[in-house]
Amino acid sequence: MRFSYRLFITALVLSAVTGTLYPQGVSFVRGESLFQQNRPEEAVPFLEAALREGDAPEETYVYLAVCYYQMRRFKESLEVCASGVKACDRSRKFLAYNAGNSALAMGDLAAAESWYGTAISLDADYAPPVLNRANTRLRAGKLEESISDYRKFLLLEPESGQRENIESLIPLIEAEAAKRRPPEPEILSEDEAVILVRGKESPAVRRESLDAEDAPPLPQDGPEEVPPERIADDGGMDLGMAGSDEGADAKSADGEPPASENTASDVTAPASEAPAEK
Repeated sequence: MRFSYRLFITALVLSAVTGTLYPQGVSFVRGESLFQQNRPEEAVPFLEAALREGDAPEETYVYLAVCYYQMRRFKESLEVCASGVKACDRSRKFLAYNAGNSALAMGDLAAAESWYGTAISLDADYAPPVLNRANTRLRAGKLEESISDYRKFLLLEPESGQRENIESLIPLIEAEAAKRRPPEPEILSEDEAVILVRGKESPAVRRESLDAEDAPPLPQDGPEEVPPERIADDGGMDLGMAGSDEGADAKSADGEPPASENTASDVTAPASEAPAEK
């Protein structure tokens, strides 16, 4: 896997402190030794035994999850991380972050985003899950949210080697997001609304409306008799207030925009950070 070497180095650094901080069982010691030799297949049975025996150091969860990840057993890696988040204290953010990486490796974008969010909630200054969540959100089409995460990552890691790539990517995502954004509804003035309604009224309704406006004031002793030919049938009359079919053919902006050059979809997202990176 792409991140196996960095994964191994990170876990190796964690293992350097376990000897003085924890009483270690035989299974953990043997599993840790094999893990340090980058022999995940052989380390797994001992690390699994260490968890079953109880009182294993927190790093046992980290090592075992990393081994499963290296072996492409992503589902088991995710399960170990989830258990570790509940059982551990110091390693929770690393395990939540690695759970996101395992979920992402399985193609579960929603779960990956959620786990990265958990890691961020445990340590708001922990930059790797911020970048990985930005990439995940970009893949999921959550453009505005991905921009927010990319900017946050640059604030946390201003000297990142990926800064130039991210700064070039953000304007392209913004342009793509603008294309997908629904147009603002047009607000009509009162006069425009009257004109619009009048334009949709039937000729008979407009004629009666105009006749009413142009009619002289009624005498105080009662209305004059209206000739029979002037009487309109107002039963069920359409007053022009119902919605018109005009504009029904306008297309919504919810669909995917046509492919164009230099859009966010044409640009490779920054490389995700490696699992368990401190």
